Amino acid sequence: MHLPLLWKDALVPPFRFDPQDKQQKKEIYFVGLKAKFNSQQDAFEFNSLLAPPTLEHPRHFRYKINQEKKASTKSKKGKKKDKSKS
Repeated sequence: MHLPLLWKDALVPPFRFDPQDKQQKKEIYFVGLKAKFNSQQDAFEFNSLLAPPTLEHPRHFRYKINQEKKASTKSKKGKKKDKSKS
């Protein structure tokens, strides 16, 4: 997940997206960790590290949409628009 996290003495720098910089070549690290919700600060806090930082995408980010499902979804959306126009 991507969400704000309070983490003092982090092992890797946070990634900050800059829409003005078209050629971003900053390294994006992925970290497995446990976090607790701190209700006083209304944010999540680092609790413990589950896996060391890595530059590889986690497996669940490599999901590819089946082309047949994608086509059927597009056709369903087109049918809904046609019905709403009439």
